[in-house]
Amino acid sequence: KDIVVPAGTTLSVYIVGNTGSGANYAGEIPTLDLYSIDASGASVVGSLPISGNYQNINGTISVGSLTVQNGSNNPDTAGSTQKIGSSNYTLSGLKLSAGSVEDFVINSITFDQGGTASDEDVSNLDLLIDDVIVGTVSSPTSGKVKFTLSPPLMIEKGKNVQLDLRGDLVDGSNRTVRFDLEDESDLRAVGQLYGSEVKVTCANSNNCTNDAEPFWTAPETTIDKGSLRVGAATFSSANIPEDNDGIVLGKFEFEAKGET
Repeated sequence: KDIVVPAGTTLSVYIVGNTGSGANYAGEIPTLDLYSIDASGASVVGSLPISGNYQNINGTISVGSLTVQNGSNNPDTAGSTQKIGSSNYTLSGLKLSAGSVEDFVINSITFDQGGTASDEDVSNLDLLIDDVIVGTVSSPTSGKVKFTLSPPLMIEKGKNVQLDLRGDLVDGSNRTVRFDLEDESDLRAVGQLYGSEVKVTCANSNNCTNDAEPFWTAPETTIDKGSLRVGAATFSSANIPEDNDGIVLGKFEFEAKGET
């Protein structure tokens, strides 16, 4: 995936790695190094490689686990159709569960809009934790909705919480919305016993696949097409005199629903 750095700006990039639970590398001291940059023909100023700090691998510590699965408020997995103008509609519902080893702090969560709707079709996006609103974003930006939690969310070991994304469907006739977790890193979680950021995993295979994009897939909601009703309005019959202009011969009513 390309990294875009807008002109005149600075972007910090972190190189991270995940260690498997069965890897037998105890006592080794690795580094993560940056050896080359492909800037699509642009010049790169700097000296490579750039080496990170050495890290000691401990083979006796097992960090805690945090899993993701469909929440109880997740929309019907078969998908649904909602009218333009629907408000406070639950778009996605997740359940996060901490294992028995350590508590976790959730610092941020980012949803990715995987449907065909545009950013302007959805507004007033609320993040709810156990049915309490903890953050609001006016609309997606380039299909992304990021909530930085302040204060962070604490999930005690052995406990779980329900996260829901709710919003208004303001436009987008016959388009679709689907707010996924595109990658495991879209949910930033730090274990409180060892202080390590952990990679969240799937609790089961329902709408969730480890190391895939999207990592967790929300049900797809279709924004319904608008309608236009045309009917006769109340009109009293009358005699029409000869040689008159601007005579009303009929009246009609137009009623638009769902869109202009």
